[in-house]
Amino acid sequence: MKIGIGLKLNLVILSGLVLLATVAGGAFYWQYTDYLLDSLQMRLKTAAAASNAIMRAERILELGPGDNQTALYLEEYERLFYLQQEFDLAYLYVLRAADDGQWMFVYDSDDDPRVDEPDDTFHEIYEEAPPEVALAFQESRAIFAEEYTDQWGTFRSVFLPIEDPRNGSVVGVVGADVEVSFINAMKRRALLVGVAVLALALLVSFCTYLFIQSLLIRPLRRLRRGAARIAGGRLNTTVDIEQRDEIGELARSFETMGDRLKDVVSRSQSVAGKVSASSHQLSAGQSQIQSAAAEQASSVNQVSVSLERMLGLIQRSGANAGRTETIAREVADAARAGGTAVQAAVQAIQTVFENTALVEEIAGRTRHLSLNAGIEAARAGQAGAGFAVVAEEIRKLADQSRQSAARISEISRNGVELVERAGAMIEDLVPKILNTAELVHQIVAGGDGQQQAAAEIHSAISNLEEAIRHNSDFARELGGTVQELNSQAEQLTASLAYFSADDR
Repeated sequence: MKIGIGLKLNLVILSGLVLLATVAGGAFYWQYTDYLLDSLQMRLKTAAAASNAIMRAERILELGPGDNQTALYLEEYERLFYLQQEFDLAYLYVLRAADDGQWMFVYDSDDDPRVDEPDDTFHEIYEEAPPEVALAFQESRAIFAEEYTDQWGTFRSVFLPIEDPRNGSVVGVVGADVEVSFINAMKRRALLVGVAVLALALLVSFCTYLFIQSLLIRPLRRLRRGAARIAGGRLNTTVDIEQRDEIGELARSFETMGDRLKDVVSRSQSVAGKVSASSHQLSAGQSQIQSAAAEQASSVNQVSVSLERMLGLIQRSGANAGRTETIAREVADAARAGGTAVQAAVQAIQTVFENTALVEEIAGRTRHLSLNAGIEAARAGQAGAGFAVVAEEIRKLADQSRQSAARISEISRNGVELVERAGAMIEDLVPKILNTAELVHQIVAGGDGQQQAAAEIHSAISNLEEAIRHNSDFARELGGTVQELNSQAEQLTASLAYFSADDR
């Protein structure tokens, strides 16, 4: 079973009003009861305080048997009786401590000394006194007693201590009693008043419900029917509500909404057709963009491959040039070492040449000595024949030594010339080798610059390739978006066809 908003609103309003009335009645009852009890306690305390004001401490201590027949006692009793009647109390009395630790009546508003009947409480022990009396004596403060029962009935009381102004000691306690039956009667009266307030609140709630029914529920039902017609696509719906309040403004807003929806639907249908046509054109442009992006990607890929190859060649050329520079510098160092060796060889050959001249001189002297030895051997005759032979051999050796020394000198002179020419060639070759090494170093530096430039170009080509790939991906996504847009445009056209801007 479907529960309409009208029924729900009725139930909510009725429940709320009944609950409000119940809460109002209950709150009034409890507040009124609390007020009565607070007022009663205040009345008790005020009566006790007034009694305390007219009772002198020394007078309470002086009272003894028979003193209740004096004129002064009668005057004090009349004041106490007046306070009891004025505050509508059951009893108003004064207690003082007895010798045995109990409490004794010295004043009692119920015992009139002017009548002939005997006084039952004057100067008598209060045997059923509640414990709050002792607490008032001990703590010297006003004590509200809990509900208690003694021989005279069930009461709620307040006990107010009387202090001796001379030393501040508690000499007595004023008691003010109200019967519980009186309190219950006040509660019943409060209950009756609360029930009356509840009935009045319910009546006001029912009248309020009828008023809300006529001003809210029925117009809301008309608005519901109008909203249902608009939901059915009939945008020329009118709501017959003539109220000049928020409901009437809402009804007129419904009619304005229908007019605006009619205008929006007409424009949306026109826009949906244009969007559909634009989406088809965008789809064709997307295909061209995707094709161009694919061609650009292919071209950039080829350029990237060629650039990678060129970068490899530059790297290898740089490496070879570096090795060539190293070899050239090593050759220059070796040439310098060779020049040093040539200089040493020239000096060595010169030394040999000098020694060869010394050998020639020694060979000449030896030949001269051998000739002299031969002459002396000839003179000696037969005895010097052997010595002559030796001298001949020495001469031959001296001749051979001189010839060898001459050849060595010739060879040394030729060697010195050759070594000097070699040294000159080496000295001329070393600057050229160093120049070659410097040129190779410049080639290496230029190759590094080319390699860095090629790397930067390769990085730029890679970024361009990445951008083209993103463009291609975006073109594909754009194609899907265009298809989705075309589909949504068709769905929008179909949805808008549900509404009707004319009466039907």
